Amino acid sequence: HNDTEILMHNISKSINELSKEKNNSPDPVSVFGELHEQLDGAYNIGMINAEGKVMAVRDPLGFRPMCYGMTDEKVLFASESVALQLCDVNSIRPLRPGEILINENSETRVERFAKSPRKAHCMFEWVYFANVGSVLDEKSVYLARTNLGKAMARLEPLKPDKDFVVVPVPDSSRPFADAYAYELGLPVREGLVRNRCVGRTFIEGNDRANKIRYKFTVLKEILKDKKVLVVDDSIVRGTTCKKLVEFIRDKGHAKEVHLRISCPPILAPCFYGIDMSTIRELIAPQHFSEMGEDISDEACARIADEVGADSLVYQKLENIPKAIGIPKCDLCMACLTGEYPTEWGCRLYEKAKENHKNGVQARTHEC
Repeated sequence: HNDTEILMHNISKSINELSKEKNNSPDPVSVFGELHEQLDGAYNIGMINAEGKVMAVRDPLGFRPMCYGMTDEKVLFASESVALQLCDVNSIRPLRPGEILINENSETRVERFAKSPRKAHCMFEWVYFANVGSVLDEKSVYLARTNLGKAMARLEPLKPDKDFVVVPVPDSSRPFADAYAYELGLPVREGLVRNRCVGRTFIEGNDRANKIRYKFTVLKEILKDKKVLVVDDSIVRGTTCKKLVEFIRDKGHAKEVHLRISCPPILAPCFYGIDMSTIRELIAPQHFSEMGEDISDEACARIADEVGADSLVYQKLENIPKAIGIPKCDLCMACLTGEYPTEWGCRLYEKAKENHKNGVQARTHEC
């Protein structure tokens, strides 16, 4: 089923029930105040009703970002601040978890429809998903990624010399690579050029391996006979990573390929809107299963061997909240720690572990 359609049916049901109780059209605050009790997980809603009211709604945990701004002529809202900046909105504010924005008869108000006892901002927004120019919940994506690069430089086990070169995987890894290389005094080179006609292979679930072949051009002039430190935001399934290492060796003629990953290993599925819903599809759990702990050197060596790299270093768990500037208790890091912030997230994770143990290959929510 389409989740938008399910939400529409539930919104309609809440409106009908409240209309019968009050004998008039209910206020949107009341509608979503009732509706949120029935929902578990991540949702941002933008809608206009038959009366012409324009609304923006953010779930009480604030999994996904949402912001808004106003000019003399209009009110705009979006998931990322860069979209509003392009529309000449100067004052951009985050819509807080559990808040609803309502625009009616040229007047705009923001009210709370649900309490927000805790927050669960998805850490992956800062690591990978968001545009590097965005500010999410008053925290810069660019600064978060540069902070992760500085933290990775402090973890570097090698003693890089003049034969080393840092190569970011375009595009989200560039700030991470710049900061990492600067701290180590190494050059950053565009050894991989992205084909703009190919989408993000992490998001696109089908035919991923074939898309990867056309996603990057490897520049042999940059990589030949070099010890390449490949900097990427994450390793999820290992498909992209393995192909990249292969390309850099075979087509770039690199002497060595070392992977530096700005996100800790992804050990658990996401049930909050991202297409990684089984343990089986993730590479890290095949080699390491100690949830809530930093991955061991031995496990890193096994993963490096599987993807064909000379070495692999992941980010430390503690560095994620530090880099973003948000306490760990206000972030969703379930894919890293197995600690889900909602009841049904916990239930689905138990089901995912059961499926993995029994060799069930279907997506967890389909079982």
